[in-house]
Amino acid sequence: MRLFFNWILLFVVFSGILCFPMFMIINIGVFKPDFQLPLYAITEIIEKEDKVYVGLGEYNRIQVYDIHGNYLNKIDVNTFGKHFNFYLDENNKIHSRRSYNQGFEDFKREFVQFHDDHLYFIESQIPLQILKKTKTSNKQFLKEPLLFSLYASPFRSWFISFIGLVLIGCVNYTFLVKAVSLNMDKKLKTRFIIKTLFRKNKRNKYFK
Repeated sequence: MRLFFNWILLFVVFSGILCFPMFMIINIGVFKPDFQLPLYAITEIIEKEDKVYVGLGEYNRIQVYDIHGNYLNKIDVNTFGKHFNFYLDENNKIHSRRSYNQGFEDFKREFVQFHDDHLYFIESQIPLQILKKTKTSNKQFLKEPLLFSLYASPFRSWFISFIGLVLIGCVNYTFLVKAVSLNMDKKLKTRFIIKTLFRKNKRNKYFK
């Protein structure tokens, strides 16, 4: 059972490490994928003509959904991973500009729709859930899968990797304490620890 948990936690560690560079190159605008990205650092939500436009400052894009929360497509904006504001003109052309005076901690949770009597409200961040609120009701617009929210940014990816390493240490604490105290070459000790953590029947090789 412990071996199984070690492999699961190792997968968590490497998945976070692999997500980090992907999100970084998206952040600086080198990679612009067409697929849906996690909703993180939401800067604006605008509903118009049965479409909902969600601005993502972290990823230099606006993701477009139908009114039921289904992803349709994305629109790139050149904001270099910074907070931005945008609006749609009468021809549905998007105009955006960077916002230099707004920090990460200032990201909004409520997005009022000025031409109607409702707003979009971020109910929770993990998993991310957005409600459509009117005077008479609250309706769920979108709820992301938990994994989408957990790996939603470079920082969160690194944090997931860190948590995975900590849990590996906790699960194998007794063995690691004994292994570190072994009188043997450092390289051999490191190889022994790694092999013991992720292979069967290795744990008692150097222990009496």
